[in-house]
Amino acid sequence: MNIRELIPKHKQDYERVEQLKTKTLEEIKPILPELLEWLQDMNWPIAQDIENIVFTFDNTVFTLQATTLGLSGV
Repeated sequence: MNIRELIPKHKQDYERVEQLKTKTLEEIKPILPELLEWLQDMNWPIAQDIENIVFTFDNTVFTLQATTLGLSGV
């Protein structure tokens, strides 16, 4: 399976989120920028789950990706 297929397609895409939870950092690293986009609005149903997935990995990786996306103050 191509990891890009696991990028959530809509705000209630719990099926893909559950699949993401089983992946390692190395597997999801190529799609981290797309996953971080789901944190733009924490009212979106899957935002909290995406946050939990991202924050289970090394904070340095998250900081680098957030900086790349221009998310200041993270």
